[in-house]
Amino acid sequence: VGVYGNEVRVYWALYFAGGGQESCPLGRFRIDSMRGSLADDEEVQLSGTSREGYVADARFIVPRVLSGPSAQSLIGALIREVLGSAEVVMSATRDAAVPPTPVSGGYWDAIKMLADSIAATVHCDAYGRFLIADAPTVDSAAVATLKAGPGGVLVKAGGSIDRSRVRNAWIVQGATPTSASVPMQAVVYDNDPTSLTRWGDPDAGAFGMVPDSMQVSNLTTLEACQAVAAARLAQTCGAARSLDLSAVPNPALDRGDVIDVAMADQTRRHIIDSGSIDLTPGGAFTLATRDIRQ
Repeated sequence: VGVYGNEVRVYWALYFAGGGQESCPLGRFRIDSMRGSLADDEEVQLSGTSREGYVADARFIVPRVLSGPSAQSLIGALIREVLGSAEVVMSATRDAAVPPTPVSGGYWDAIKMLADSIAATVHCDAYGRFLIADAPTVDSAAVATLKAGPGGVLVKAGGSIDRSRVRNAWIVQGATPTSASVPMQAVVYDNDPTSLTRWGDPDAGAFGMVPDSMQVSNLTTLEACQAVAAARLAQTCGAARSLDLSAVPNPALDRGDVIDVAMADQTRRHIIDSGSIDLTPGGAFTLATRDIRQ
C-alpha cells in the first residue's frame, strides 16, 4: 500500500437478520497519504481522494484551443487525456457545439467551463466512473425521502439560515455574434410569489435584489444561456436554508443527490452537499444539505 498510483475501493455491507448480506460501494479512492507504526502496534491510517483528483492535478503544458460539435465529448476527451482508460458516462440531456475557445491552466477548470455551458455537472460515482449529468434543479426527481417520526429513517436534524450565499438572479453571457450591437445574455430571476428569496423590494415583502453573473464563451444561443442561468438560480436561491441531518445509514446516497426531507407537516426538496458514513457497525450517517428551489 503506497501513494505511487495505488488506489483502494471501499464497500459498506448490510447484514440481514434472516441471513445474507448486500454490499454497496462507497468509492474508489487514490491514496494520498499513509501513516502507521513502525513497531506494528497500531493500525495503518489512509487518506485519499476520489478519481477527480487525478484530473484536478493535471494542467495544460501550453495553452490550447478547444472546439468541437459536442461539449460532452470534449469533456470525455479531456478526462481521458489524463486517465486513458477512464469510463465516462454521458447522461446529460443537453449538449452543444463548442466554438474555438482558448483554455489554459488546469484541466478541471476547462471541464467545469464546458459543463457550465450545458448546465451540467461532472463527478465520479462510487464505482470510479466519471458522470456528466444535468445540474439539479427543483424539477429534479428526488432519489430518496428522509422522514422523521414512526416509520421514518431521520434520526435528528438541525437547521441554519444564512443569506450570504443567496443569489436570486443570474445573468449569463455567451458568445456575442460579431454583427450584434449588444451582448447575447439571459437574465433569470426568482419571481415565484411564494418564494422567500423572491427578487424585489424588501419593503414589499421580497428578499431584495442580489444578482450574480458569469460569462461562458462557448454558449452560442439564448436558449443555452437561459438553461445555464436557470440551473445556477436553482442552486443559489435555496442556499439560505441548510440542514444537518443524521439518519439510518444509506450508502447509496451521494453528494449532489436530490432528496425530500419530511418533518412535521412540511416536505422540502434538498440537495446533498456533503456526507459522512462510519464504517463501523452502528456508526453515524450524517448529511449536510441545502434547500433547492426555482
